[in-house]
Amino acid sequence: MSAHDSNHSKGHAAPSEASGALPFAPTLRKLIIILVLGFAIPVIILVVIAHVIATDTAPPVASQPMAAQSLAPVAQASVASAPATAPAAAATTVADAGKALYDSTCIACHGAGVAGAPKFGDKAAWAPIIANGLPTLYSRAIHGYTGKRGMMPPKGGSTASDGDVKAAVDYMVDHSKGAGSAVTTAATAAPAAAATTVADAGKALYDSTCIACHGAGVAGAPKFGDKAAWAPIVANGLPTLYTRAIHGYTGKLGMMPAKGGSTASDADVKAAVDYMVDHSK
Repeated sequence: MSAHDSNHSKGHAAPSEASGALPFAPTLRKLIIILVLGFAIPVIILVVIAHVIATDTAPPVASQPMAAQSLAPVAQASVASAPATAPAAAATTVADAGKALYDSTCIACHGAGVAGAPKFGDKAAWAPIIANGLPTLYSRAIHGYTGKRGMMPPKGGSTASDGDVKAAVDYMVDHSKGAGSAVTTAATAAPAAAATTVADAGKALYDSTCIACHGAGVAGAPKFGDKAAWAPIVANGLPTLYTRAIHGYTGKLGMMPAKGGSTASDADVKAAVDYMVDHSK
């Protein structure tokens, strides 16, 4: 090769070496752009989809107050209407519960004024008791009470609820003061007349107290009307029976609590003994 040709070749190669450019640079740039777009485009698509889904599932903001407003009148009507009838129904139920307990239990003593109990409808007898106030009457009726004129067994000897006992107290008080007592005059006329004789006083005490043991022959008590069981007891004589009934007695077959656990008068206890003996011999 001549010196001219050598110089000519160097002249063509010099510009490329002097620029420092790589022969594969355009291809590398294209590859990088493709990779960036390939990563960015799916991410953008996912973000758009998520935004669309979130927008579709959220309830319209304007509709929420409308829904609350549309339901409000219904709710207000329901709440307002419920108390309108509840007090009347509750009052009727309580009054009926009080009368039911009186008719089934309290009447045994309060119907005829047995063992010092104030007689139903007797304003004079109830006046000093009512003066103590309802809270005191409720407490005595529920927990029991012993006073100068007699005693009140807890809940009248029943298993009624405290609420029913209070209702019964209200029923008796309401009908034993003011104009209410006139309403009960006819209802209590029969029990009052029935207790006018000694014999009937004995029956009243038996029905309210003695029947608990003598009605079914509990704890060795001679059963009412059982002639065989009463025969050896009657043979002891009425004075002995009176003493045992009033002061209590413990024998081979069982025991008799003083006055049957009541606070009845001696005369009423004797009348009850006469009543049982007369019907068992």
